[in-house]
Amino acid sequence: MKIYDFNGKKNISGDRIREARLKRRLSQSDLAAQMQVEGIMIERDSVSRIEIGTRFIPDYELLFKGSKTGSYLTIEPWEGGRVPVAVWEVTAADERSLDRYEGYPVFYHKVGMELDVTLAGSGEVRTLEGFAYVMYADRPLGTPTNSYFITCTQGYRSFGFDPRILLDAYADSKGEEILCTAKQ
Repeated sequence: MKIYDFNGKKNISGDRIREARLKRRLSQSDLAAQMQVEGIMIERDSVSRIEIGTRFIPDYELLFKGSKTGSYLTIEPWEGGRVPVAVWEVTAADERSLDRYEGYPVFYHKVGMELDVTLAGSGEVRTLEGFAYVMYADRPLGTPTNSYFITCTQGYRSFGFDPRILLDAYADSKGEEILCTAKQ
């Protein structure tokens, strides 16, 4: 079974996002603008409604799968697996932008799911309905470019996720034996 946490914690990303934004003296609008420069289409109102909390998608594993343009992250069902996620509340307009960015419905499809999310500040746990973009099962496993892998690693670290999860996904996608200690 793959079980991941970071320094013994499982609910740390929300506080880290807010702390990083405040440390950099960024308004929510400034953060949204910087994310847009990086290709993430998000508006200030979406930043303000981010559901802050790290959760896991149960019974899935992280993999790199290919297309004509390269290999990218996706999740696939795997009994006992867990994939860490950060959860945002998105508007219909946000979802349309995400659909275009992710290549929905040609490259990825959406999988609906319910997750128990711990809200930042209050610590309240709520069950939220959401979706994840999942690559079609017929896509072959593949090896990402170095630059894509580095970008993913930076993202994982910024959310407080254990980057060994990506190393495991890389090895799984290449059909190699897992050498990292992140899998338990």
